[in-house]
Amino acid sequence: MSSRLSSCPVRIPKAFKADLIINKSPLSKDLRADSKKNLKDTMHFILNSIIQQMETREGRDYMEDGGLVYLHSDILNDICGNRYTKALKILEEEGVIYRDSSYSVGNHSKGVSFMEQYAISDYRYVEISNGKIKDKILKHRQELERRNALELAKTPYITKWFNSNLTVNVDGVHNFVEFYKSRMQKLHKESGDSLDIQSRINQRYNSSLRSVDRILEADFGLQRTGKDNRLHSTVSSMKKELRSFLKYNGESLVGIDIKSSQPYLLTQLLKEEFYEKKKDLNIYSIYHELGELIPLEEIRSILMSVSYDHSFSQVKWDEDFYSHLIKLDELKHRGVKQIFKTRTDVKKKMMVTLYDKKHKLQSFKRFQEFFPREAKLISAFHGIGDKQDNYLPILMQRLESRLMLDIVCKEVSIQLPDAPIIPIHDSIMTTEKYQDRVRDIMHDTLSKYTGVSPGLKIENDSQEDRLNHLEDTVIEDLQDIYQNKSKRNIPVSSKSPLLYDFPKLNGKQIISTAYIDPDISDSDYQIDYSEDGDKAD
Repeated sequence: MSSRLSSCPVRIPKAFKADLIINKSPLSKDLRADSKKNLKDTMHFILNSIIQQMETREGRDYMEDGGLVYLHSDILNDICGNRYTKALKILEEEGVIYRDSSYSVGNHSKGVSFMEQYAISDYRYVEISNGKIKDKILKHRQELERRNALELAKTPYITKWFNSNLTVNVDGVHNFVEFYKSRMQKLHKESGDSLDIQSRINQRYNSSLRSVDRILEADFGLQRTGKDNRLHSTVSSMKKELRSFLKYNGESLVGIDIKSSQPYLLTQLLKEEFYEKKKDLNIYSIYHELGELIPLEEIRSILMSVSYDHSFSQVKWDEDFYSHLIKLDELKHRGVKQIFKTRTDVKKKMMVTLYDKKHKLQSFKRFQEFFPREAKLISAFHGIGDKQDNYLPILMQRLESRLMLDIVCKEVSIQLPDAPIIPIHDSIMTTEKYQDRVRDIMHDTLSKYTGVSPGLKIENDSQEDRLNHLEDTVIEDLQDIYQNKSKRNIPVSSKSPLLYDFPKLNGKQIISTAYIDPDISDSDYQIDYSEDGDKAD
C-alpha cells in the first residue's frame, strides 16, 4: 500500500510543537530541511509510542512503581533508524521527556516519562509525512493489526461485548478520583513533602483520567498479540476500583474472580499428564517453545518425590489460600519471624515467590519450608534458559488465558448467550442479573478441565462502596508509593478534572480553584475539606 494513499496518524501531547523544538535545539540547527522533516516524524513516533505504553496495564504498573515506561529500542531502530537516538536526546534536553540510565540491548530503550506540561496535556493527532518512516510505520501497524485481527476473530463471543453499551458513570468517577487525589495529597503533606511522591500521586490520578476518557470514546484497545496470549483492553488496564463505575446497558457490572489464581493454576504444573502431548491441556499446546526445552526427567523426579507435610494437593482452593499461608506461618513462626502477615502483603509476596528467578528473598524460603515440592518445581522452571529468560510467568499467563478466554468464556456464551462477558485475565465481569449463573459455569468448567475445584469470589462492590471505602484505598496506595519510592525527581503535574463540578462525598466537598479556572495549574491551589463551611475531620 502506497504511503501517499494511506493515512498515518499518531498521537502526541497537544502542548508539543515539533518545529519549535527542532529549531531551538543546537543538535539540529545544521540539518537540511528533509533531515528535519524525518527528525520531526521520529519525534512524533516516539511520543506516540510513549502514550501507547502508558495506556497498557504493564505501562500503568511501571508508571505507578517508578514513574517511567520502557520503549522497545529494536522497534524504534527498525522504523526510524539511528536518528531515534538524536530525537530522544533532543526531547530530553528540551524538557519534553525524562530518561533514566537503564537500557537492555534488544529489549527496551531507557525508561522515559513526559515532563510537566506534556504530562498533563491532552492529546492530538498529527500525520506522519510521506517517506520511508511512514511506510515502515504503516507496514508495522498493518502486520500488528493483521495478527491481532486473527486472534480476536477466534473469540467473537467476547469481542462483541466491547461496544458503545459499555459505559462509565462520569459523575461517580469524578467524585472518586478527586477525593482520592486530595486525600493522598493531604496525608502525604502531613508526613513530609517530596516532589517524587507528589509526582507519583499525580501519575496515578492522570492514569485514572486517561482510562475513563478512553471508555467515553469507546476506545477499548483490544489486543491479544503478546507473549502472554492474554486479552488486554482499556478495562483490564484501568484501576481496579474504577471498574465499579462501569455499566453495560445502564446495568452495573460485577466481577467473578478466581481466588489465589496463580497458585491455583500452579496445580496443573504438578500433574504428570501436563507434560504429555496426548492431553488437551498440556505444556506443548500452551507454550510449545518451552515444551521443547523442559527437562522432563527432572520434572518427573520432582513430581514423583515422596509426600510432605504440606502440598498443594491438600489445599482447599474454595477457601483462601493466602489466609491458609498466614495460618501456617503463625503456627510455626509467630511473632517477629513471621513473613506472611496480611493478605494484601502475602498476595504480593506470592507473585515474587513464583516469578523471581533469584530466590533470595525470605518469602521464597518460607514458602519452600511449607511447600518443598512446589518450590522445587518453581526452581526447575527458573533454571531453564539464560539469566534473562523467565518462562514461568509467560506459561502461567498462557495457561490462564487458555482456560478463561478459550474455554470458560466460550462455555458461558453457549449457556448464557445474553450475558455480557468482559474478561479481565483471571476474572469475568458481567451484570448482576447473571452473576450467580456465570459463577456456577466458571466453577463447573474449571473443575472439569483442571480436575481441581476452584474458589471463586464475586466482586460486587458498588459505586457507593468504593466511595465509602475510599480512605482505605488511599492509605494502601500511599503505602505502596512509599515502599517503591524513587530516588529520581520527575516533576509531573496533574491533569484537569473530568468535570468542573465540586465533588461531594458524605456531605464533604473539595473546594479548589481547579474547578473555577481551567488555566490554573495544580501547583497554584491549595485543597481544603469543608462541610457546611466548617473544617472537616
